[in-house]
Amino acid sequence: MQYILYKILNRSIAFVLLLTLNIIATADSNLLVADQYYQRYMLFRDKKVIQDAYYLLVNCEPEYEESFDYNWRMARTLNEYATLTKDPLDYFEKGLLYANKAIEKKPDQEEGYFWKAVLLGQIGQHKGIIQSINTAYEMKATLEKCLEINPNNPYTYHILATLYLKVPKHLFFGDKYKALELAKKAVELEPQSANLWWGLYLAYIEVNQKEETKKVLRKILTLTDNDPLNLEYNQPFPLEIKEKVAKILHQ
Repeated sequence: MQYILYKILNRSIAFVLLLTLNIIATADSNLLVADQYYQRYMLFRDKKVIQDAYYLLVNCEPEYEESFDYNWRMARTLNEYATLTKDPLDYFEKGLLYANKAIEKKPDQEEGYFWKAVLLGQIGQHKGIIQSINTAYEMKATLEKCLEINPNNPYTYHILATLYLKVPKHLFFGDKYKALELAKKAVELEPQSANLWWGLYLAYIEVNQKEETKKVLRKILTLTDNDPLNLEYNQPFPLEIKEKVAKILHQ
C-alpha cells in the first residue's frame, strides 16, 4: 500500500523522467540514459529497469571504458544489480573494480570513493564481521576521503554514522557518540530526509537519550512524503519510515 501511494504522489516526477528518457535516447547519450534508468529504479524499484541500466552500460563499455563518468556509474549500477543475482558478492566485487578505476581516473572527484565505500559495505555484510576487519577500516577511510573532497554530502555522513554504530568497539573503531555526531550533521545538511532523521533516531537510541528519540520521531511525522534523496540512493520511502514511527509512538 505504501508503495502504491508513493507512486501516486510521484506520478508527475515519473512522467518527467520518462519524457526526459525519450528525449535523451534520441541524442544517443548512453550515460545519461543510464542515469534515467537508475532514477526510475530508485522511484519504482522495478527490477527490469536496473537490469536495463546494467546491460546498457555493459554494451557501451568499449566506447566508455576509460571514462571516469562511465566507471563510477557502472559501480553504482552494480551495487543495485547485484541484489538481483544468485551470487551478489561476485557483482559487488566487480563493482568495486569499477569504483577503483574511477578513482584512478579522477582521484580528486567524490563519486568513485563514494561508491567504493558503499560496495565495501555490501561486501563486508556478505562476508561477515570477523572476516571484514580490513574492509571496515578501508570503508571508513574511503568515506573520510569523500568528506575531504565534499564535506556537504549528507548521505556520506549518514553512511559513516551507520558504520560507527554497526562495528564492534572492542574489535574495530565502533563509537556510538561519534555516530551521533555524524548523524546530526547529516540532518543538518538535509533536514527534509526522513531516512536521515531515522538514522539520527537510531543513534540516540544507542546513547540512551530517550527524550531526544521522541523528538526525532515526532519530527519525522511532520516531513513531506517526498524524500529529496530517494532518487539518488536506495533507501526506505518516507511513508515506510512514518509507519514504523507511528507504531513506536503508539506502543
